[in-house]
Amino acid sequence: MRLSRAFILTALIAGAMHRPASADDIALGNWSGFAVRLNSNNQNRQPRVLVVKKGPDPHVAWRGGSGELLTVAFGQNQNNLADVHTIALNDGHLTFSVTGEEQPINCVLIFQPKDNNYLGECIGDRQWRVTLNPPPPAAAKPAAATPAEAK
Repeated sequence: MRLSRAFILTALIAGAMHRPASADDIALGNWSGFAVRLNSNNQNRQPRVLVVKKGPDPHVAWRGGSGELLTVAFGQNQNNLADVHTIALNDGHLTFSVTGEEQPINCVLIFQPKDNNYLGECIGDRQWRVTLNPPPPAAAKPAAATPAEAK
């Protein structure tokens, strides 16, 4: 009896705990911003972009799921991107890693409510202070005026 109560209590506590966000919970679109080198006299802002998008999954037949595949890339611009290997958004902390020129780059950005952006550091072959602005919310799709438009 005690064991079953302990099990039920543990299950209730686990269910009430905050669920970490998955990559699917991260806003789709272009997260634009900039980076500034740390430990350098060159403090010029350089553009940065985090691209989060969904596309068709070519292996949906054996992988299953929704038929969509999430892809995430980070870099200086749309033509200079590296695939993001891991990404998470937990309690206002956006963390991700990419392959740099010489070694992996790990980024930890913290949400800044006042500025509605994420600010933090990316450390790898170089060290950068990075600011990223999430994409604007997707516009609501207008309701169909007639049943024929709904098709």
